[in-house]
Amino acid sequence: MASASPSSMHSGGPSSLVTGATGFLGRHLVRSLVEHGHTVTALGRQCPNLVTPSGVRYQYGDILNQRCLADATRNVSVVYHLAAIVPGKGGQAEQWRVNHYGTRVLLQACIENGVKRLVFLSSVCAYAPPLKALLDEDSPTGGGDSYGQSKAAAELEIANAATNSLSSVILRPSQVYGPGDGGFTAMLVSMLSGKYLYTAGRSPRPFSLVYVDDLIEAIVRAGTSRAIGSDTLNIAGPPTHLQALTSAYAAITGHEAKCVPLPIAVVRLAQELRWFSRNLSGNAMRPRWKSYAADQVYGSVLLGGPEYSVNRAKLALAFEAKTSIQKGLANVLNSHSHDSSVNSNVLNNPH
Repeated sequence: MASASPSSMHSGGPSSLVTGATGFLGRHLVRSLVEHGHTVTALGRQCPNLVTPSGVRYQYGDILNQRCLADATRNVSVVYHLAAIVPGKGGQAEQWRVNHYGTRVLLQACIENGVKRLVFLSSVCAYAPPLKALLDEDSPTGGGDSYGQSKAAAELEIANAATNSLSSVILRPSQVYGPGDGGFTAMLVSMLSGKYLYTAGRSPRPFSLVYVDDLIEAIVRAGTSRAIGSDTLNIAGPPTHLQALTSAYAAITGHEAKCVPLPIAVVRLAQELRWFSRNLSGNAMRPRWKSYAADQVYGSVLLGGPEYSVNRAKLALAFEAKTSIQKGLANVLNSHSHDSSVNSNVLNNPH
């Protein structure tokens, strides 16, 4: 199978556009593409206060702006569409505008400017509950909340727009973690570093994680491999569980939180009440109440989740999640320590 080696890339090093380039995943992807010899246009709603690396052109713009996208996709062979409004970062109306309608606008620009390939970062949240214990790419889609629904709708837009000249690869990653993530990863480290760790029941409840470098490698391969046409692929690591994360953290730091089991029903209710309180101002497009029953949860540190088959990604991209939980956590902690050291030096030496 093709890989992201230079021989598998389009000759001359592709010209690539990355939407959502200043986000957690976007920053990692831009760096990887440059390392692979791409010329990159990095589109984002904020310009980073960093020295622009060679081979990267940062463009300020909005995924909903037709003129901006028409300009950004000109003379581009591969578009990596990462821009999205994720849960906790915007309401349902904004999720639908950006995740669904923004994808439609981008597709139009890609077709008009002769883009050869679109790689769309969707999510396992696009699957429709009730969720089976093992989900493959042929499982029903539709999502369980506005985020998953907007991603599923965007996937449909892409499928309907596919042409002989524009191939599309849809990737559905499970929960991602890694350095630079101030959301899930920061929450996870905070949990593991505490004195007590509250768990749902006494038995481990597995769920799927994927380390950011493994996902980025899959994204690059999806955009550069000549052996793949239009396809939809799950990207996930092997199932893990909270106790395994706790042990890995202890092996790295010497600190192990004391696990305090709570009834599963109590944890589910607490999660449902949290959802309700965060969505009181939502409109009718987003359910005011969300179930956290076992067949409704896509992947939760406390409540677990289904396993996602990656057989198709192995065949199409030679994908393999190579990073162990302990190695991934070590990278996160080392990065955090380095960032803290840099920030301290800047504060102590402002000039």
